[in-house]
Amino acid sequence: MCKHQSKPQTRKATVKRQPPIRLACVGCDRDDFDGVWRLPKNWTSISKEQTLGQSKAEVSVEDTSRSVFDWHTHIGYCPDCQ
Repeated sequence: MCKHQSKPQTRKATVKRQPPIRLACVGCDRDDFDGVWRLPKNWTSISKEQTLGQSKAEVSVEDTSRSVFDWHTHIGYCPDCQ
């Protein structure tokens, strides 16, 4: 008699996508829009500065081309600073 062997079921790990937009204000550097899916309509002059990967990359002390304060992917003017 042959044993019935079933394939082991592998569970797929659910990878939760992070919101691709990290928006900062030019005037007040507010960060309450760090991690949004859409750009707010009441902000003005929004421009893309870098990718999400670049914004999360570690900045070494010797690197003078980047700043640790450049955590955002997009930058613009919030309603309070317009």
